[in-house]
Amino acid sequence: MKTLLVIDKPSQNRQLYIEQLQKEGYTVTVTPTNEIAATFLLKNSTFDGIICPEAILSQPNNTLLPLLQSTLPNTRIILLKKNSDATLNETLQLPLSGLITQPVDPARLITLLQFIDTPEQRVQLSDIDFPQYLTSLSSQSGSKAISIQGEQGKGYLIFHQGKLHYASYGDLRGELAFQALIALAKGSCQEKKLKQMPPVNIHTSFEQLMEQSQKQQQHQAEDAIPVLSSDFLMDEEKVPSNTATLAGKQATPWYQHTLFYVSLVLCICAALGGYIFFYHQKDSKITNLSKTDPKLASHQQSDNSASNSHRLASATGKISTVSTANVNSALAVTSSASPAIILRLHGSNTIGSKLAPNLAYTYMEQVLHAKDIRIEQKKAAVEKIVTGQTNEGLVGIEIFAHGSSTGFKDLLAGSCDVGMASRRIKDKEKAALKEHGEMTSPSSEHILALDGIAVIVNKHNNLKNINISQVGDIFSGKITDWAQIPESGLKGAINVYSRDDKSGTYDTFKSIVLKKTPLTDGAKRFESNPELSDKVSMDMMGIGFTGLPYIRQSKAIAISSQGTAPVLPSFFTVATEDYPLARRLYLYLPGDSNNPVAARFIDFCLARDGQKVVNSTGFVDLQIRAFTAAIDTAQNQVQNHEIFNRYLQEIEGKKRLSLNFRFNEGSKNLDNRSLRDLDRMVDFLKEYTFDTLTLIGFTDNMGSYANNTRLALERAKAIENELKIRGIPVRSILSASEELPIASNTSIEGRDKNRRVEIWVGGHNG
Repeated sequence: MKTLLVIDKPSQNRQLYIEQLQKEGYTVTVTPTNEIAATFLLKNSTFDGIICPEAILSQPNNTLLPLLQSTLPNTRIILLKKNSDATLNETLQLPLSGLITQPVDPARLITLLQFIDTPEQRVQLSDIDFPQYLTSLSSQSGSKAISIQGEQGKGYLIFHQGKLHYASYGDLRGELAFQALIALAKGSCQEKKLKQMPPVNIHTSFEQLMEQSQKQQQHQAEDAIPVLSSDFLMDEEKVPSNTATLAGKQATPWYQHTLFYVSLVLCICAALGGYIFFYHQKDSKITNLSKTDPKLASHQQSDNSASNSHRLASATGKISTVSTANVNSALAVTSSASPAIILRLHGSNTIGSKLAPNLAYTYMEQVLHAKDIRIEQKKAAVEKIVTGQTNEGLVGIEIFAHGSSTGFKDLLAGSCDVGMASRRIKDKEKAALKEHGEMTSPSSEHILALDGIAVIVNKHNNLKNINISQVGDIFSGKITDWAQIPESGLKGAINVYSRDDKSGTYDTFKSIVLKKTPLTDGAKRFESNPELSDKVSMDMMGIGFTGLPYIRQSKAIAISSQGTAPVLPSFFTVATEDYPLARRLYLYLPGDSNNPVAARFIDFCLARDGQKVVNSTGFVDLQIRAFTAAIDTAQNQVQNHEIFNRYLQEIEGKKRLSLNFRFNEGSKNLDNRSLRDLDRMVDFLKEYTFDTLTLIGFTDNMGSYANNTRLALERAKAIENELKIRGIPVRSILSASEELPIASNTSIEGRDKNRRVEIWVGGHNG
């Protein structure tokens, strides 16, 4: 496809994507949205493809539509929609090759064109706008088989004569599989040659399925997928056999309808029987889970659906049930009896959206050895229950992710066991919870993972780096036009996208960037990270901030703070917390907790298996790795060249480990992450050995340079002593004093980051 006709009104966006098309070698003829001019061109010229807005074709009695429907059967048609939520006009009856949303993303358009030319190549779902691509398939005749590789395994969608015939994804089948696939944030797809038609497992029209998916927050459906699934219905080239073939779609045999209704009746009878049995048994004692976990205390919960309250286990050892009337049956298979809730995790949406459900699922499987594990979506988009069938009954882990602040409120109210937070507990929250123990002690405050708050813009924004001060001015409304930032290459009003007030992401951004300055009134607020990121990716004038796993189709830009070099968010820069907007994700356990499941769950999360889940979910885990880390000497302001040059000589030819040991202010006492990192160092060096290990201490700039030089060396010595106790020899230690700050020393958070010890290794032997 090399010759294209573009029917679109003049705009900056049209000029942008036409220029990109021409750079890729396409011959482009352009006409405004004038059906007479377009019709004339089509009758007198031949084009491989036509890019046309839906609006002009939807006009009554237009002459262009019949021409596209009848006289140009071999021309590829790509339709432009005004927005991603708009419903395709079914009366057009066009053999569409693709759909794309306005304003057009040039990179996505080019990828779509390449995919149309060679459909059997694998492309990213986001590059072709997967929902729109499927919509275009529903307008085509014949059969299409699509293989999808998602985060949880392979999936398949099969269209026949414009109807969705079959769907599978991991362990899911039918409509549930389709809803999970259409909600995928990441993945790739590829058209496949179909040899045989599988049995029909979709009985709802494609339009109705799309309407259902649009009513849900798209990223929630994916969370309902079991994390571990390996048995698939089809391999790469073959689907389950059936009498229907590509030659024509046969009617569904009568006996398949009969089996369906018989199965439905049996399921209803089984559900009623289970309910009756459960009703008569609900006051009886249920044997606790001691066979699975000897330390596991039983819980008792009221079934008061009016108040929906939860109580911790009483001394009787009984387990009552909690109502799950609000479980969304469209996203998960519910059981005939409600689960006994053994753990309640409330707070951060950053943790609770995907990470906490994945951790709960794996804990159920590996620690409790549960079967039939499900992630059940409740009516509220940010509420889930992970259920599993143990030898002693059905149990559940409750996850309510309404924001970090709600976790501390629920800990105070006694309505949750563990608080999830994407920021550190505030002084007022700590004071409110003091009767439940010292919440910042090593036994209560646990660093679960690391995340970076990425400042994101549209991919066509030329901006590569920005300092925190400028970011603050944009989000506070002091800078309102991209022309005020010439590096962006844009002119026009800046559209600001922000998380809502309940979000820990917003709290962290506010404390680091905005400080006491209010967010601009014109900012668009979002409860969801993925939704915010997707909006920025479609808005050339947009800028926002989001968690590191949710950059998606937007572009992250490098950030600098006062006196530091710009740093891009990456695994390494977030793991070392060198990135200015890196943050820690926390789990908080009250000191007076009487639920042993909570402590055991946290131990699992912080151990190797739990950290594997952290990594696979897209966050930065705490496992140690060695990286080649270059120092850009031109970007750093040097105070003492002798100390700085000694530092450069010491690290030459060495690799840096993905952690920094950090200290409490004015002391040699390690913070809570560093205490666990000492043990992780031991585990790391059991597998990988090095000839040399060097410790280099740093401080903030509070106090005199001489005192800080001494304090930095003392901190390096403190780590040396801790490692020697654990049998790890240290070759050398060094003080870098106040040099190479990785954050601004004007803030408490910045000074916390600058008080650190780096670890460098040389001569890798393992």
